[in-house]
Amino acid sequence: MLGSFLFSCKHLLFSTSGACRRLSSQACDPLRILFCGSDEFSIVSLRALHREKHFHPGLIASIDVVCRPPKPVRRNLEAVREVPVAAVARNLRLPLHQIETFTEWTAPVPAQGPINLVIAVSFGLLVSPRILKLAKYGGLNVHPSILPEFRGPAPLHHTLLNGRRTTGVTLQTLHPTRFDGGKTIDQTPYPGIEHGAETVEDLRDVLAPMGADMLVQSIRNYSFVPPIQQASESEAFQTSAVLTYASKVGPKDRHIDWATWTATDILRRQKIIGPLWNTTEAQIEGQIMIEASLAARRTGLVPISANVGAFRQSSHDFVAFHARLT
Repeated sequence: MLGSFLFSCKHLLFSTSGACRRLSSQACDPLRILFCGSDEFSIVSLRALHREKHFHPGLIASIDVVCRPPKPVRRNLEAVREVPVAAVARNLRLPLHQIETFTEWTAPVPAQGPINLVIAVSFGLLVSPRILKLAKYGGLNVHPSILPEFRGPAPLHHTLLNGRRTTGVTLQTLHPTRFDGGKTIDQTPYPGIEHGAETVEDLRDVLAPMGADMLVQSIRNYSFVPPIQQASESEAFQTSAVLTYASKVGPKDRHIDWATWTATDILRRQKIIGPLWNTTEAQIEGQIMIEASLAARRTGLVPISANVGAFRQSSHDFVAFHARLT
């Protein structure tokens, strides 16, 4: 009786998505991982893999870390800033490779054998097809959204900017020529979890452990080993005509649109992407022109119910509003 139960447990595993997934029948060599990361989101996955290597050395034989090299700090070219994952890799005593591009770069060969799995988490560079071909099991990526929604480089920002109160994570294979174009191996069932976050950092702290757990579960149950069974796309996305692309956040996203943004919009954007700006002209006493640059760090003074666009109609109100902020 106990033997049959253990046999059943060996072949069935509950993933982080809540779906019951069958273990792959394919054999898997001990993994020699090339981990490509950068920020705090990727650090959580790296630490989870390192723990798994410690407790299950037969499953993960080695981990090499790749990240971008240090860059000069703006306004002070003598000082440099590293991506956060570099310090963590050193602390964990993992081999670290800092590269600007994969062009002419040779992948490391650990003592246990050549790299056989590439994992990219919030890396920012497209992993070279040449590197992926060298890896027996290809590549995996943890993406902080329920793909195909918020496909792109800034899913955390756009989840919040669009006022989505639910979200999740996706584990996909790495496509050799484009971002977020691989096969979906696992993902949070739609519509996801209620996250309650108001800032990118808060949302990152919710999703990063979920993504790391999903990644480790996939490694444990060998769901990345070919032939890969792609997870079915949610019914809601199959019937949706419009999906939001999570483009990189830039200066244009911080520029206040007085015609359409409400005070609530300004408050939300300031929390998500930092100080907003606007340069506008208002006529005072007939001829005096002023240029007002809005630094939204004090937007808590703005009435939540106010339509900020109304300040365009009254230079007096606009100046009074701007004076309160600065």
